[in-house]
Amino acid sequence: MISGSNGYNKNAPPASQPGFKSPVKLGGAINAPNDPITNTNTYMGYKFFSFNQVQTFSNGVAACTAACTAQTAYNSRHPPKAPAKPSVCNQAVVYVLSQNNQPQGIYSSMYSEEWAPNYATNYGQYRGSGYWSVSSAYAYTNGTYAASYGPICAVGGCPSGSFRGGNCGGYGAGTC
Repeated sequence: MISGSNGYNKNAPPASQPGFKSPVKLGGAINAPNDPITNTNTYMGYKFFSFNQVQTFSNGVAACTAACTAQTAYNSRHPPKAPAKPSVCNQAVVYVLSQNNQPQGIYSSMYSEEWAPNYATNYGQYRGSGYWSVSSAYAYTNGTYAASYGPICAVGGCPSGSFRGGNCGGYGAGTC
């Protein structure tokens, strides 16, 4: 027993990842609408890593940011028809996905633009009789992208440095 301790502990945030700015703690997973200016979908898909694959949360974070980087490389090698530009994974949202309170693994959603924490409103959902929940959610944003652009935020309480949208993702110059 530790004198003065009431038994609480706080987990440290996951480590920074090469090429990404420090993680931002989120209340849930990002529930991103289309970009408010261009009406384009910035969602690029997801990757799921079971704990059998990654063993720990920190290994899952590394796998997710590597998957984001790999998706950008794949898209650049397989570009869409001109004038469209390949999508760049500029934000990976990493979290533990649980079914009925049993952790299943690490889930990573990828986006071509960074979304503000205000959009982290997906805490879980029912699928049939099972409840799938989100915990330990963090956003990792590509460091090069973050140096030029802030997060999209077109709702109340936006963080400073955010913008209302505009196609900043991809290899082309955006209108932000």
